[in-house]
Amino acid sequence: MKIIGKLKTYSSKEITKSRVSIGFECLDRGLFNPEKCYDPLCESGIKYARVQTGWAICEKQKGVYHFEWLDKIVDSLICRGVVPWFNVGFGNPLYMTDVDLSTNSTCVGCVPIHYGQEAIHAWKNFIAALVNHYQHRISYYEIWNEPDCKQFWYPNEPDGKEYAYLVNLTAQIIKKIQPDAKTGGSAMGLFNLDFLNDFACCVHKENIDFFAYHAYSLKPEKNYVTSVQNTMELFRKNGLGHVEFWQGEGGCPSYFPKNHWLNNKCEGTERTQAIWIIRRFFLDLLAGAKLSSYFEMADLWEKPYEKAREVIDKPAAHGILNGLTYTKKQSYYVISRIATVFSGEIERTAPKLKVFDRQQDEEEIITISFQRDKKEIFAYYKPYYVEDRIENRFEAEISLENAGIEDPVIIDLYTGLVYECATDHNVIQNAPIGQYPILVCSKDTFEVEKQK
Repeated sequence: MKIIGKLKTYSSKEITKSRVSIGFECLDRGLFNPEKCYDPLCESGIKYARVQTGWAICEKQKGVYHFEWLDKIVDSLICRGVVPWFNVGFGNPLYMTDVDLSTNSTCVGCVPIHYGQEAIHAWKNFIAALVNHYQHRISYYEIWNEPDCKQFWYPNEPDGKEYAYLVNLTAQIIKKIQPDAKTGGSAMGLFNLDFLNDFACCVHKENIDFFAYHAYSLKPEKNYVTSVQNTMELFRKNGLGHVEFWQGEGGCPSYFPKNHWLNNKCEGTERTQAIWIIRRFFLDLLAGAKLSSYFEMADLWEKPYEKAREVIDKPAAHGILNGLTYTKKQSYYVISRIATVFSGEIERTAPKLKVFDRQQDEEEIITISFQRDKKEIFAYYKPYYVEDRIENRFEAEISLENAGIEDPVIIDLYTGLVYECATDHNVIQNAPIGQYPILVCSKDTFEVEKQK
């Protein structure tokens, strides 16, 4: 196959519509330096950024609110063409006196409804102050973070009914002040059906517009699409069919600390991380998610990471920027290409292409079809484990019959290379196939930069 150039990418200012988001979390705890991230983020083309609001930082004296630190983040994103959305959550030591501040100085994960009427009243006042301040800059408010996880639902055990109470309480305040605001729920995963069902039964329809689940797994395909669609059905049965599903946080690190919960066998690499990202975004589309957010902009290495029940000196390196040097990893370049591919009007469609791999093995070929601004695009790959280094083989055959693709090209999202394809009776011979999605589309679907 002849290489004709590389996929041209665009900045966040140049992209007007997208489904691609990045994590800009943990700045309430100073875990990375945002000043070193704003310009690379704009350059990447990522359109959305998830930002945590940090009650403990905003209110350090009872009833007195300071949003300057958060203003700087929000305004720095907006002026670069990035749309911030808020994760509203976590506690405040002013109202939670039994928390050990030596290990949890900002009361991460401490739920106000567990600390008495004063804490609940203070939470409501904080929410009102927050929305009054940001109603003309923020449209989406995700209420709390991973309430189904013990680390973030302290000191009680996770409870779907309690979480619904918090969402109802909080969303009512937000929507009273900002009627056009969209409010959402959150979950670490979609595996705790009792929690999800209790939540769906008790949350009020008018208080939830989106639901942001989190997706962490070294093999992102494992039970994923089925889990998302089953949860969508659970919501529909509870009268919540209007709710948009978002993949609100998910990541794969380029470095694992010892005995990490996600992986205790390998150290991780930039290649592993980049391949995982490509698969994640395409699987989110396949599952029906309306937005996909990758965790995180930079490795959280500026200081130890505090959670409700533990402190981590050097967390896993989830960032697309190195947390010490703030240089771009391979994952940065990959997500920039994804931001371009998923810009514009994206609509999932029924599969129209057929792929045959001459080297048959136990891994099935996953195919994903969609339109970008009404132009057909087709993705295919084999879901080998990401930590296994499996290079692309030029051994696939792709039938274009009735596919709506003319003058076809193949795009490798890991390298960015674009290949010109010769066809024989509407069949591409010797196409690449491997462990991450490869794209097939018409040549005029994307701009191609000639290699220097």
